[in-house]
Parts: sequence; C-alpha cells; structure tokens
Amino acid sequence: MPEEQMIKATLEIYKPPIGSQQGPGSRLGDPIKFQFNPAELSLVKETSWARHSSRLAPNASVPEFLGSHPGVLTMTVVLDKSKSNDESVDERVGRLLTCCRPEGNSLSNNQASPPWVRFSWGHCETARFYAVMRRLAVRFTRFSSDGHPLRAVCELTLEEIGE
Repeated sequence: MPEEQMIKATLEIYKPPIGSQQGPGSRLGDPIKFQFNPAELSLVKETSWARHSSRLAPNASVPEFLGSHPGVLTMTVVLDKSKSNDESVDERVGRLLTCCRPEGNSLSNNQASPPWVRFSWGHCETARFYAVMRRLAVRFTRFSSDGHPLRAVCELTLEEIGE
C-alpha cells in the first residue's frame, strides 16, 4: 500500500483590492510554506443579537439577528531552516511582517490596506477564507553560530474579510 504524502500548510499573500475591485488582487510571490503543520487551529465566529423587552413573552423575547462578526483564526507555526535551498527563516518572517503594514499600491491609491492572506491546509475548508493579519508574534528560538535565525515560532491571528 503506497504511503500517503503529508500535505503542508501554506499562507498565500495577495494584493488588496483597489477602487471598486471585488476580491483580492494578484498573489504576491510564492506561498509561504510551513515545514511543520500547526498542532491546532482555533476558529472563532460570533454573531450579534438584540433582545427587546416584551411584557407578553412568557419566558424571553425573540432575539433579533443584527449580523455576523468576522471569523478569527489563530494558530502557532514553526519556521525552520532545514535545507540549504529553503528561504531563510528571516526572509519568511519578513514576508509575514509585510502582512501587518499597508501594501504599496493601496497607499498610492489612498486606500491603505494590508495585503490579504489565505491560510490553506489540506481539506480544512472552514479555515480557508480571505483575511488580514490582525496579529503576528514571533519568537526566534534557534540561531547559527554567526547569529542567523534558524527557527522561529510564530503566533498568527487572521481576521476574515467579508466578500
């Protein structure tokens, strides 16, 4: 029986839409490939409801749906310099950091927006949506003898963008 190949998690980075454009722009470079898949994903989706007092309701009034809040996906990923031809840990962390500041074209069009991202991993469709990076925390945990980062533990928080 053939051995199954492990699917690795990736993060794609896209230009944000400009003007009346719907959806993301073109992809910015190759996806960031994670050598180690996250141990867990946390997805939170909230809704807003309003309850109005009603003297005629025997137990409670019927809530009024006010809308959905964006989904928030959090995960911890490890970036590692395992092969000599891999993109360096520092370069990959730098690419993640670009997701936390306005993309160049959006600034020049007076529509400041960070790049859009999309996390992808196998068949986990509920976690596959366009988002902005709301938070990035990086801990460098291993270095070469000359001080180059060899491993980083990154905590990512992605906030869904409604389309």
